[in-house]
Amino acid sequence: LFWLRYSLFAVLYPTGITGELGCMFQALMYFMTRVHFMEQPLERQIHIASIIFVALTYIPGSPKMFFHMVKTRQKQFELLKNGGKA
Repeated sequence: LFWLRYSLFAVLYPTGITGELGCMFQALMYFMTRVHFMEQPLERQIHIASIIFVALTYIPGSPKMFFHMVKTRQKQFELLKNGGKA
């Protein structure tokens, strides 16, 4: 279980991020195929802008989260190797 906890993120993080971005892309395509952005109601424009903003936060956020987990994994495996002593 220990190994799974600190190793599966390498597969699960990219898979999850890809799925989330794919859903956002599909939502944008749904909103944008109807009418041009400026002809949309204000509420829908806010939704579109929010989706784009959240998607853009993945650019700096995803590598930071992933490499944080890499560091955590290294630290935990080192602790395990040393018998729980820092």
